[in-house]
Amino acid sequence: MKEGSNNLIDKMVHYKVPAENEYWIPDGVGGFFENVDWLYNWITIISVVFFAAIIFPMWYYTWKYNRKSVGDKALNQHDHSFFLEILWSGGPLIILFVMFYYGFQGYLDMRIKPNNAMEVGVRAYQWGWEFSYNEDFEGNATKCETKVSFNEPLLLPTGRAVNFLMTSSDVLHSFYLPNFRQKGDVIPGRYNTVWVEAPEGKEGTYPLFCTEFCGTSHSQMLAEVRFVKADEFNAWLKSKEKVSCGGVSLERGKNIYSGVCQACHSLDGSKKVGPSFKGLWGREEKIEGGSSVTVDENYIKESILNPNAKIVEGYPPSMPAQELDEDEIKSVIKFIKEQK
Repeated sequence: MKEGSNNLIDKMVHYKVPAENEYWIPDGVGGFFENVDWLYNWITIISVVFFAAIIFPMWYYTWKYNRKSVGDKALNQHDHSFFLEILWSGGPLIILFVMFYYGFQGYLDMRIKPNNAMEVGVRAYQWGWEFSYNEDFEGNATKCETKVSFNEPLLLPTGRAVNFLMTSSDVLHSFYLPNFRQKGDVIPGRYNTVWVEAPEGKEGTYPLFCTEFCGTSHSQMLAEVRFVKADEFNAWLKSKEKVSCGGVSLERGKNIYSGVCQACHSLDGSKKVGPSFKGLWGREEKIEGGSSVTVDENYIKESILNPNAKIVEGYPPSMPAQELDEDEIKSVIKFIKEQK
């Protein structure tokens, strides 16, 4: 059993939803839960109403019109009601469209992060979480990536959106914050994101679960997310940065650029063999074939490991694949983000 598992098992055994919501969904926090809960409750009520309207009459008519004797003949009914056919086909269809509209609207709100969201890295593995920080509450970049192990609380500030940049080291996992009604797949070999925001005054500790079965100790893959005030978060981050810096840093990304990328990619906007890194982050690039791609973590990682997968228009497919590990790739991403 891995270090810290006993502590996590204790959390799992003793954690419970607040008493007032003992048999329902947990108390909500942030900007999503009201819409999610409203839609969830509305769909539940609609389902109960339709269940009752269909099943109870079916039971009644089954009892009332059952054959009383062996010689009884079944009633032969040729007539039908066109109005009823439209009603029971069109009515549920309209309700489904309403469900889709509000569901899709909520999905977009949950997927499109604010531009000023603070980024926190998440690495899932069997069977734990590793969290990493690259900036403080004000958005100032840290000297290097500050990492927190899975048996420590994930500390976050209230009053600012937090975007989780997630990847997996082994199998498929799922990052779930029930109080925030947010869940996202954590996929090996690529990045995925979800975001949350706890408003000021909502400081507290909330559970984090993996909701994708990932092996023997899946049920132990728990963590605590603790939201604190901005000043407390900044002070904690500075104290952790002194002792917990991982292998990702701006300096390391700069060194990789100087040794590997500089010959083909400029920093001043000038065109070389490949596109300039200046202003590259978040830009829409046209690629061969007529489509376009947004320069984000997945695109940069793919371009490093498989550079011929998406060729930018106007540039030759001359870049060789680079053998960089995960920390080196993240350092390059950190360096590119700074080239504004």
